[in-house]
Amino acid sequence: MKTAFTLIAVLALSACSGETGLPDPTGKGTVRAINAIPASQEIAFRIEERLLESISYKSGSSGVRYDDFEYTFNFDASFLGETSTRRIASLVQKIDNERDYTFVVTGDIAAPDITVWTGDERAFSGTETVFEVRYAHLAESLGPVDIYLAAEGVAPAAGNAVATLDYLEVLPAMDVEADEYVLTITSSGDPADIVYQSNTISYVAQRSYIVPVFTGDEMDAAPYTVRLIPTSGTPTSLPDARFAPTARFMQMSASLAAADIYDDEMLTSLVLENQSYGDISDDIPIAATTTTFSYTPTGNTGAVLFEDTIVAVSGSHYNFIVTGDDSDRDALVYAPDRRAVSSYAKLSFVHVSKNHEILDVYIVDSGAGIDDASPIFILPYRGTSNGLPLAAGTYDLYITANADQTILAGPVELNLALGDVVESLLVDAVDPAIAEIRIVPQP
Repeated sequence: MKTAFTLIAVLALSACSGETGLPDPTGKGTVRAINAIPASQEIAFRIEERLLESISYKSGSSGVRYDDFEYTFNFDASFLGETSTRRIASLVQKIDNERDYTFVVTGDIAAPDITVWTGDERAFSGTETVFEVRYAHLAESLGPVDIYLAAEGVAPAAGNAVATLDYLEVLPAMDVEADEYVLTITSSGDPADIVYQSNTISYVAQRSYIVPVFTGDEMDAAPYTVRLIPTSGTPTSLPDARFAPTARFMQMSASLAAADIYDDEMLTSLVLENQSYGDISDDIPIAATTTTFSYTPTGNTGAVLFEDTIVAVSGSHYNFIVTGDDSDRDALVYAPDRRAVSSYAKLSFVHVSKNHEILDVYIVDSGAGIDDASPIFILPYRGTSNGLPLAAGTYDLYITANADQTILAGPVELNLALGDVVESLLVDAVDPAIAEIRIVPQP
């Protein structure tokens, strides 16, 4: 069977001669890919040279149907210092009618392994009350596991596991009555050794899912996490419900008095005490719900200086940065990108300097100065940047007024190693004419 590109060439030649040698497809099959390489950059998944989707670690592409021919599936990634993407793997695969193919990328990002899981496509008539699920094991650091799916409050028990899995194994599809369930994963043969447990999840009838367990990364509060990957559409994260979300409280409002922070209306549940301007807390566990945090003068619950909320989900990390002044104080709340990538360092910025509406950010080699440089980021007040990939090395950071190389802060020297993730804050200085660069300590 010729590849798709060869078939296209044959079709073009046949069109000139008035006859065709191109075989007719007898049907279609579904293809998708999963990136299971921890600390990897995004991987471009292609059928021949056509990009299907770029997938980050713990993510799966949406299923796409293609004619039942043989294709070369290619996997590309970008590496610092290279002007084009690098082909890291290729695999020839015949697609059969009404079959489902999942290409799992594991190993080393520079030369990964590709494992293909195959199964039958599932077609629902519209009356079924079940969903279809395939459990999978993609956590290389985890040994064999047992899978339990049960109603809330039903503990794992010997003999009740719905599956036992080794690394890289996927089970055949099974039908389960649509309902609300808790997914629990234990060490194989030991139902008391729980390594992961989901919240109560409502599973919808007439849907097909792949449900892999992954090793958690810096974005996760738990050591392992699970993804619900549908036949088509966006995967859903199922964090370990046993691990509370966390928040780092950063006080960057210069006119706010030193304060205690409470998470209840009665001001009896103290989260953090005596936080002053410029202070950055460690990760503090918080509730997996919508929580209002109240700031009161240190040691005095008779007045509330400031309040704002976090909408938090299990297993996630958040930054809660108090910004502004008495006239427009606000909290900048977001989930920071902490995920390390082994092939480069990442550097991000948050602009919380009330005295400067727009700031230009420069990143240059140590000692180079900015005279011949252009800003890497132009950030408005309360703006955040993406993580900038950087090679290992020593750099100088500067900030200037917008479109003006008058230096407001810097140089701040930064030594980066591969895999580093650095968050920087642009904050007000005592002198309102200048600013400061604060490097956020890593948790």
